[in-house]
Amino acid sequence: MKTLDGDLNQLFEQKDLLKCNGIETVQMGVYPCVADEDVPKALWIIWENRCPGWWHYQEDYIEHGICTSVEFRERLMKEV
Repeated sequence: MKTLDGDLNQLFEQKDLLKCNGIETVQMGVYPCVADEDVPKALWIIWENRCPGWWHYQEDYIEHGICTSVEFRERLMKEV
C-alpha cells in the first residue's frame, strides 16, 4: 500500500480524483492509501491532472517513469 501525501485538503482532492478515475483507496488514519498494483496509474493521474499536492511525489514519478527530474523541475517552476 502507498499512502498519499499532502495536507488534508490535498489528500481529499487526490482521493476524489482517483475515485473518479476508477482507483479505489482505503484509509489508514487520515491518509488515503492506494494498492501497490494501482500506484503507477494513480501517480500518472495525479501528475497529468496537476492535482493539488502533485509535487509531493517527485521520487515516485521518476521511479515509475512518469517524468524525469528535469521535467519535474520545469513543471514545478511553471507553477510558482
